[in-house]
Amino acid sequence: MSQLPLIAPPKTLITNDLNNPANTYQAGLLQQVGITPCMQMDSYTAAAQLAIKGTTAALVPLSIIKTLHIDEGLCFDFEFLSTLTRPVHVVYRPSALKIKRVRTVIETIEDAVPKVASMPLSST
Repeated sequence: MSQLPLIAPPKTLITNDLNNPANTYQAGLLQQVGITPCMQMDSYTAAAQLAIKGTTAALVPLSIIKTLHIDEGLCFDFEFLSTLTRPVHVVYRPSALKIKRVRTVIETIEDAVPKVASMPLSST
């Protein structure tokens, strides 16, 4: 996202802390496409606010953009962004599905997230 229109991916942008294990996968991809993080924040909200104020472009997840009701005119999508996904791993015993709360969480995730993983192992 950026206050200024982007017709191509920026050369630098604000990211979340790339040393955080939850975000380290982003560093390699950004490097591959020639983007250098110019500032690393502890919060996607802070990164978004800096981008809105015109500091520079920021890498902000769509979920944060939607939650903060950020104007779509500030958001830009580029081909390389489609590979920036963070997998969700849900590990559970089949017997856990008997618990309604657990079953509801798993069904909700299954409905909202594309399946790329295998079904539960029969050995668990």
